[in-house]
Amino acid sequence: MAGRGAGNNVRQTHYLDFVDGLRAIAIIAVVGFHTEVPGFGGGFVGVDVFFVISGFLIINQIRSDLENDKFSILSFYARRTLRILPPLIVMLVAVYSAAPFILPTPKVAFDFAMSAVLSPTVASNIYFFFKQGYFDLAANQKPLLHTWTLAVEEQFYFVVPALLMAIFYFGKKKFGWPALAIAVLLAVVSWAGAVRNTTTIDRNPAFYLMHWRAWEFIAGGVLVAAVPALKRAPRVAVELLGLVGLAAIVFAVTRYDARMAYPSWHATVPVAGATLLILAGLAQPQVAAARLLGTRPFTAVGLVSYSWYLWHWPILSLMRIERFGEASLLPDIVGGGALALLLAWGSYLYVEQPIRVWGRRQIENRKAGPIVVGGLVACLSTALLAGVAGFGGYFVTQSMVASRYGIEGHGVLDNGCRILTRSAIPPHCLSGGVGMILGDSHADALSGTFTKKFAEQNITLVSLARGGCSPLWFAPSQRRANPNHGCSNLIGPFSQLLALPKPLKFAIIDSTWVTPLISRQVSTASS
Repeated sequence: MAGRGAGNNVRQTHYLDFVDGLRAIAIIAVVGFHTEVPGFGGGFVGVDVFFVISGFLIINQIRSDLENDKFSILSFYARRTLRILPPLIVMLVAVYSAAPFILPTPKVAFDFAMSAVLSPTVASNIYFFFKQGYFDLAANQKPLLHTWTLAVEEQFYFVVPALLMAIFYFGKKKFGWPALAIAVLLAVVSWAGAVRNTTTIDRNPAFYLMHWRAWEFIAGGVLVAAVPALKRAPRVAVELLGLVGLAAIVFAVTRYDARMAYPSWHATVPVAGATLLILAGLAQPQVAAARLLGTRPFTAVGLVSYSWYLWHWPILSLMRIERFGEASLLPDIVGGGALALLLAWGSYLYVEQPIRVWGRRQIENRKAGPIVVGGLVACLSTALLAGVAGFGGYFVTQSMVASRYGIEGHGVLDNGCRILTRSAIPPHCLSGGVGMILGDSHADALSGTFTKKFAEQNITLVSLARGGCSPLWFAPSQRRANPNHGCSNLIGPFSQLLALPKPLKFAIIDSTWVTPLISRQVSTASS
C-alpha cells in the first residue's frame, strides 16, 4: 500500500527464491514443534511467518493489478481456488477415509465429524475457538486441527480485495500515504486486540480469530513501502537487517514454548523477523540472509511447504491416537516428517503443478467464473462427504460401543451431566450425592472415566470442563475482569452447584495451567 513509485519498484515479475526459502524455515519450525524435536519448542511461530509471506505476496499482487488496471475479483478468487483447494481436498478425502477406522470413542468421532464438515468451508477456526485450545492435551485427537490456519487466511482474503478496491478508488486510483496510514492503523488495532485478548489462561480468541491475526498479513503487505529507501541504504545496514530478521525467527523457534501467552506481543518477534528478511531480500537480493535462503535445499522444501503442512498433522494425530495419545520422537519424525514430506512432493508434482498450469490457461481464456463456481461446488461436496464419513463413523462407533459395552463404553459413562453449551444443569444431575470436575480439555478427557467410577458409589459427577477453559475464570476477580471468556456459559451451572442445599461431595480441578493459586481462588469463589 505504498505510493505509486514504490509500488512499481516492488512489482514482482520474477521468482523470489529467498521467499520460498523463508517458507522452508516456517514449515520446518512447525513440523519440528509438532514432532516435539528438541530445540523446536516455539516452532508454532512458523504459522506467523507464513501469514507474513502470504500478506506480502497477495496484498501486493492485488495492489499492483489495481494500479495497472488488471485486477479482476473473479480472477483473484479463481487463483486462490486453484492454489488452495486441490491439495486440501486430496488430503481431506484421505483423512475422511482413514479416520473412522482409527478414532477410538464416540466423542472423538463426533468432534472429528464437526471439524471435517467445517474444514472445506474455511470455518474450522471458529469451531476450534469454541472447542479446543491449540496447546491442550486433546489437540492430539484432532486430525484436522491444523486447518484453522487456512480458515484464517481465506477469511482475511474474503475481506481484503474489497477493502483495497475501496481505498484505491476513493484515493483517486492510487495508493498514496493515506492508504499506508489506513493500513498501519488497522494493523495497530489488530495487534492491540491480539495483545489484549491473550493471557496464559485464555489464548483462543487471539490465536484463532482472523481479526486478531490480520496485523500479521498487513505487516507483509505494507513492508514494500520501505523498499525504495533500503535500496539506497548502505549494504552493511541491509545485511544487518536480514541477519537480525533471521535471528529473530530462530530465537522465537528455539526460546518460545507452549506455556507462554501467545500470540500476544510475543508474536511481534517472528513477524518482525519475517518482515525484515523480506525487506532485505527485496532491497538488495545479494545480502547473505537472502542468498542463504535462496539455496537449493531451502527452496526445494519451500516449494512443497503447503502440502507438507497439510499432510504432517493428520498423520501425527492419527498415529498418536493409535498410541493412546502418546508422542514418540522417532515414529513421529518418520510419519509427520519423512512420510508427510514424501506425500507433499507427490501432491506438488501431480496435483499442484498440473492444476496450476491448467488454471493459468483457463484464467487467460476468461474462464475464471466457472473455476470459482467449481471451487464452491467442490467445497460443498467435500463437506457433504465429510458429513457422511464423519457422522457415519460417529454412529458406527457409538453403536459398536453400545452393543459391546452397554452405555459404559471403554470404561466411561455418559450420565447426561457433561455441561458444554447448556446454561443450566439438568435436574436429574442434582439429586443425591453430587461431585464436580472443573477445567479444560485435560479435565474433559477424565470426566467419562470418573463419571463411571463415582456412579458405582451412587454419586453423580457434573462436568464443567471444555477445551481451553481455565479454572481461574470461575474466581470472582476473573469473572469481573473477563466476563466474556471461553467458558462463560459455565458460570451459571457453577453457581448452581455452589448453591445446592447439601455441599458437593468433592471437586476435581484439572488444567494445563493449574497452580496453587487456583485452589485458593476457587475456595474464595465457593465462600
